[in-house]
Amino acid sequence: IWAHAVHNVPFVALVVMARLATLPASHTEAAMDLGADRFVSFFRITLPYLKPALIGAGVFCMLLSFDDFVRSFFLGGYEPTLPVLIFSKLRSGMSPEINAIATVVLIMTAVLGIWAERSMRRMGKGT
Repeated sequence: IWAHAVHNVPFVALVVMARLATLPASHTEAAMDLGADRFVSFFRITLPYLKPALIGAGVFCMLLSFDDFVRSFFLGGYEPTLPVLIFSKLRSGMSPEINAIATVVLIMTAVLGIWAERSMRRMGKGT
């Protein structure tokens, strides 16, 4: 997990910093003028503004982690991760287990993609 986190932090940081750079300072200043402290301003103004960037970065990191066999293979513990399990099953030949795993991963990715797209669309409408 640490290897994947260290590898993905720069991508998340770039996406979040790019979104944060477009946050108008007047929004947080208005919240402060209306009596909100920094904590409330962060959770009511900044965090909702960053939500699309965080969702996008999360989906991107998930896809990077699914694709990262080498890091999982060399730095994995005793329990095999999904890429290592698929590789070990493929070495012994094609089996129904590999097809089942691929189907589950495809369905999970599709559900996550649909959820992210709908969340982004809802945020775009302002609701």
